[in-house]
Amino acid sequence: MTHAQTNTPSQPQAQNLTRLDRWVGLDDGSPMRFVELTQDMLKILKPEEIHKLTVANLTIMGQSEIGQITKVLPSNSKLRQPKALRPSTLKGLPYLGSCKIGEVLLREQGGQFVVNQIFMSNFEAEIDTGAEEDLFVGVSKEVSNRPRMFYGLNVIVDRVGQPVGFDLNSGRKGLVFQTRDKAEAIWHIAAAATNQSIEALRAKAKAR
Repeated sequence: MTHAQTNTPSQPQAQNLTRLDRWVGLDDGSPMRFVELTQDMLKILKPEEIHKLTVANLTIMGQSEIGQITKVLPSNSKLRQPKALRPSTLKGLPYLGSCKIGEVLLREQGGQFVVNQIFMSNFEAEIDTGAEEDLFVGVSKEVSNRPRMFYGLNVIVDRVGQPVGFDLNSGRKGLVFQTRDKAEAIWHIAAAATNQSIEALRAKAKAR
């Protein structure tokens, strides 16, 4: 797949550059570059270096996915692109991570808001919103340089946008969808973004 590029905020001073900066394109102010992670790289790089590469890669992948998804959504889509993707990596597995690629405001609820938040990850796992510790269960730990999973969570946020919990009455305790298939993910995103059912959207698409 072709990865979109994002500009780095500023060019670091030459004396502070590392080989990592050169890899991701921070040495000359050029657009951020995608770096293919390998099993051998995991053996020689420090965890913080792997984390930095993964965050950069997730940012590029996320921007690419946002662009591809928004192009095919209906014109009345209410999907909002996040101001920042805020990619994060899994504890103890800095080469695996996820980022938010969009959200749809669903409704206000008692002074708070229910938001359908859509994520992309470069790993596969079961998602359990009721887990006491980790949201992800049974994580596939293989190295991946592409999106492996798309999922949507109905999250309750306060008036400043901070999450306070999941809307446990929707989906599977707040998990609205989870799939490896981007086409299937787009149907779910379109349904939330237009307040229509997937069946209604499919019927309209077929009638065209």
